[in-house]
Amino acid sequence: MAARGPAAAAPPLPVQAGDLLGGRYRLERLRAERAACSLWRALDEVLARSVAVKVVPVSGRRAAGGVQAEEIREAVSRAGRVTDPRLARVLDVDELEVGRGRYCYVVSEWLDLPSLGALVRAELLSAAQATDVAWQVADTLHQAIRAGACHGRLHPGNVLLHPGGAVKVTDLEVARVIAREDAEISPEHRQAQDARAIGGLLYAALTGYWPVQPAGGLPAAPMRAGRLCRPRQVRAAVPRELDSVAERLLGLDPALPAVDTPAKAAALLQPLPRTPPGVGGGAAPEDRAPSRLRVWARRVVPLVGLVAIGLVSYLVGVEVGRVPPPPQSIPAFTAPTPSGGASPFAPIPVSAVSDFNPEGTGPENPQAVRLAVDGDPATAWYTSRYYGNPNFGGLKQGTGLLIDLGSPRRIRAVRVAFVLPGASVQLRAADRVGADAPEFRLAAAMENTPQTFTLTPAQPVSARYWLVWLTRLPSVGNNTYQEGVAEVAFYG
Repeated sequence: MAARGPAAAAPPLPVQAGDLLGGRYRLERLRAERAACSLWRALDEVLARSVAVKVVPVSGRRAAGGVQAEEIREAVSRAGRVTDPRLARVLDVDELEVGRGRYCYVVSEWLDLPSLGALVRAELLSAAQATDVAWQVADTLHQAIRAGACHGRLHPGNVLLHPGGAVKVTDLEVARVIAREDAEISPEHRQAQDARAIGGLLYAALTGYWPVQPAGGLPAAPMRAGRLCRPRQVRAAVPRELDSVAERLLGLDPALPAVDTPAKAAALLQPLPRTPPGVGGGAAPEDRAPSRLRVWARRVVPLVGLVAIGLVSYLVGVEVGRVPPPPQSIPAFTAPTPSGGASPFAPIPVSAVSDFNPEGTGPENPQAVRLAVDGDPATAWYTSRYYGNPNFGGLKQGTGLLIDLGSPRRIRAVRVAFVLPGASVQLRAADRVGADAPEFRLAAAMENTPQTFTLTPAQPVSARYWLVWLTRLPSVGNNTYQEGVAEVAFYG
């Protein structure tokens, strides 16, 4: 069988809340929908329990491309051979025909547990906790291989954590089939893929970045000189021994023997200090709303105290772009007043905005950039988190927002509100988009900024493209640096 290409966009699935599948599974709530499948929370009316139902469009047996129902059934069968309690159980699989479309639905146990990805967005794990999670997953997949199954699509979103720190791995075998992975890859190669993904989980738990393809729901791991940065280069607190283990698992040094099975990965991790993460139940892995995660934080750390709760809530707010109560409230965001009796400033509308991060560390929260120009200083776009020093952990010179005014406009002042004081920022302008910050001419700059301030060029500057370029970040505690841009407004 030839390798399949990326999944094409599927038409809307002909199922909705309230539908009954197989005479027993009542769909209750859509939790996620993608081209490859939709995920529902459903009620098993026979056993009166919640279940997860994935509905997947399938092709005919002889059709070229597409997922076939037989492939999904075979994947479910392989996954069903594994009895390890750390694997989410697959309960049922069947087919569904609606009109001219064919679908396969896979039923598994419903787990109201946070994913590793959701947890590290809020707060990174300690070295011992990260090691324990990676070891648990490695040992689980070693047991799966002994029963004839591999994962093939392991990432932080399908590793869930119980309140006591035990892992629950979801989507064994099934995820790679739904994603249309190449069926001709040998079992040995799949084991090597799983071993490298275990290294990716360790990396993600330590740094908040994902170093493996395909994407794992976290920002891509930073690169330096064309090479993946080791965990210790991203977060200075990572122990050297653990940094070396992550390097081995990810295969960053070809001179070292390959770690090409989960069993070898488990053996490498087992001697290291390990502590189960003290996580708690709460938000389901699909829920990312800050209020739900703040509830999770209150359940997880009641004994740590109000300071820890505030830190978790703050970092969760950072991730989704909503500003939680900062150390100081943001001063009122008002238009600047010209000095010396000059004519009043006139607001200039923003046509488009995007993150500008040319130095190879991946996108900087592109989904939240509009929050910096939405007229509401209670929302913000945030940079990624950096560790070790305020100069982006030594990884790059800066990052920022690229703002398009739609046409060249004469700008006399730019009003900015940051979430935290203490950043350094430059205002740069250009008639066309450059590949790097120096290709934009410097219009104004400020170091050690207050929360709300005005950047005023010495003379009015006419340009279409403007760069709010951060060159130094304030501390958010724990040797971590980050800034949020709550509002940017232009005046002519």
